[in-house]
Amino acid sequence: MKIVVIGGVESSRVAVEKLYEHGFEGVTVFGYRPNTTVNVSGWCDLEAPAKQLGYEFRQFLKINEHTSELKELAPDLIFVVGLSQLISREILQIPRLGCVGFHPTALPRGRGRAPIAWLTLRCESGAATFFRLQEGADDGEIFVQQPFDVDASDSAASVEQKILNAERCALDTWLPSIALGLNGVEQAHEAATFYGMRKPEDGVINWQVSATVVDRLVKAAGRPHPGAFTYQEDEIIRIWSTKVDAMCRHVGVPGRILEIKEDRAFLIQCGDTCLWVEHWSAAGPWLPKVGMRLGYYVDSEVNQLRRMCVELNARIEVLEARLNNYFSILPG
Repeated sequence: MKIVVIGGVESSRVAVEKLYEHGFEGVTVFGYRPNTTVNVSGWCDLEAPAKQLGYEFRQFLKINEHTSELKELAPDLIFVVGLSQLISREILQIPRLGCVGFHPTALPRGRGRAPIAWLTLRCESGAATFFRLQEGADDGEIFVQQPFDVDASDSAASVEQKILNAERCALDTWLPSIALGLNGVEQAHEAATFYGMRKPEDGVINWQVSATVVDRLVKAAGRPHPGAFTYQEDEIIRIWSTKVDAMCRHVGVPGRILEIKEDRAFLIQCGDTCLWVEHWSAAGPWLPKVGMRLGYYVDSEVNQLRRMCVELNARIEVLEARLNNYFSILPG
């Protein structure tokens, strides 16, 4: 059986490794190779693992630009695992048995984008789901589904590991049967729910909300994602790990730093109680200080900008008066 795997994250690597473990030969791996990996959450270079297993490797930036290559390979099956790009109808029609997609939610619940972040943020249990890939969003018949739980202690990183473990179990269950054909179960489309797109800027922290809400955002936006963040004047501070202070003895203004430990962890007031920021990073030499307030506050910032505008206008008027005076005394 000729198989193509298309992807570029850890779940793609797991799929490649499991195909090898189950004795599939003649696999071609198309690995996503972005121009920059800065905003590509959880990117994984598939070249080394593919070649180590004896599989052919080809790289791509936009998979739909490689339609002719895929046609020449004439695969029986195409796996698309861990890729956010939409697959063209032309590619979907290439393989003899069809295209298989992967999604880490209990479809039909959680169709759409950024599933790791949403599962973590909402403490929603998921499932490693392999399904028939078609033109709709995650709506094809389901071939195998391995559930996993998500709880309040989970971060995006731990949820990713749960996904990968569930994926391994799902493939061990299902791969031995695919030679007999792809037989799936239709989804209950009326029960479908959808996750919307998330971008790096969605990790901004609002210190006015509850400490629990901030803690969940930090966990959801953490690695393999770009991280939750806040501001202190012109500095961006990435917040990587937090813990709600169950024994809070402080009362402060939301966003204000109340205490600092020797390891530079700091206690900050949220909308209801306090939160320990255990791990953080900053590009510059920023350090937390007691009394420092993090985040931007609209009324204060607008007032400051208005005062700056008044001062600038006054200076412009002085400069215009001096220029007018200068030009008035020039000869001729």
